[in-house]
Amino acid sequence: MFCDALLPILATTKLGMAYQDFAHSTQMAAKISLLALTLPIGWLNDRIGAVRICALSFGVLTVYPLLLLSAQSVTGIGLASVVLGIGLAGVGMGWMLGPLALAGTPEKAPQYMAIHATLVGVRAVLFQFLGVGLYKLTGSFTVPLIVAACAFLLGSVQMVMLERTLRSARRATTATLPVSPPDPVTPPATGAALPASSLARP
Repeated sequence: MFCDALLPILATTKLGMAYQDFAHSTQMAAKISLLALTLPIGWLNDRIGAVRICALSFGVLTVYPLLLLSAQSVTGIGLASVVLGIGLAGVGMGWMLGPLALAGTPEKAPQYMAIHATLVGVRAVLFQFLGVGLYKLTGSFTVPLIVAACAFLLGSVQMVMLERTLRSARRATTATLPVSPPDPVTPPATGAALPASSLARP
């Protein structure tokens, strides 16, 4: 949200970009990379799960505000937007498939999504104002964009820790599952008479 709020100001104030250049180097670049990576990241999600995908995605997104901060031209903004699209492709997978891993049970998935969507709305309302407020307070893009990078990095670390917690919980559950003993097999009694049918010749 820091980056979304500051991007138009950075592009116009710092780089003096025209509207067309801004649209091509931000919206178009991000959407193309997101579209191109959605299917491969879907395959990767099937193999490593939504939580790890989120950890990787937030790690990639850590680079985004740093690239915005270092951008000196349309090309720099375009590169940052490509990284944004790559990260958002993974975040989208986490958004759609996260409830399967995090809600606990299928019955709780609607409540999980309701809480998630509410907090996303709160984030959007608060942190755009906070990002612009830090820019106005310091007169520089450095502080809010560094804070944004640190927030992405913190999110990535939290997802790694969450994956370890979930893995430990799965192992504990597997270890405590009762093991059913095999059905006993009663051997035939020694010296028992064979049935008459077994003595008949074919």
